[in-house]
Amino acid sequence: MRLQQLNLPLVICVLLVLACSEQREASQTVPSGATTGSISGNISPISVYDAKVEVLQEGVVITAVGIQDGVFHIEGLSPGRYDLRVSAFAYVTNDAIRGIEVVEGKVTEVGRAVIFRQDTRGYVPTRIKGIVSDAVTGAPIAGVVIKVKCNEAICNTLESTSDSEGRFEIAVWSNLTSIVIATKGGYQSGHAEVGRIPTGESASVSLKLTRLDN
Repeated sequence: MRLQQLNLPLVICVLLVLACSEQREASQTVPSGATTGSISGNISPISVYDAKVEVLQEGVVITAVGIQDGVFHIEGLSPGRYDLRVSAFAYVTNDAIRGIEVVEGKVTEVGRAVIFRQDTRGYVPTRIKGIVSDAVTGAPIAGVVIKVKCNEAICNTLESTSDSEGRFEIAVWSNLTSIVIATKGGYQSGHAEVGRIPTGESASVSLKLTRLDN
């Protein structure tokens, strides 16, 4: 009994130390009043050598990060709109992800950005360009999530976002039929089929979304 009484203060001290340590670790993982936001996404192929993502605002590079295992996460961005530019040695630069809205204290997911091998000089990627507008008013709709799938079911889904003028542009596969799907909260989804686009050429689509309360 006396031995147990002598060890009791020691046990209490150990518990207090552990509790303080846990509290210290918790304080490191919980953000305190974040005034910035972040952007997350991934690229394909994931094994690209020396790839990087640049963040631009009004054409000016704000920051850049290297890519590990195809995933990127860019922190410390002030709230606002940004564009992304994905590049790598011997690959065509993908600058089709535009008009990303960064919100204070939140992570904006931009999905997958695909880059293609640059086998010859001056190679131009195949692209789908478009505009999203309100089906009734004709006003452009910003922040619409654009997803592109190929109907051969052999491709990853590509993703972009419409900018403040409702426009989007995304690098896609050559000579494959694509389905373009546009979604945004408060609207019915819209879609369009785009036929096979020759290598280095572009196709344009116009998507009109109807409000759910109409």
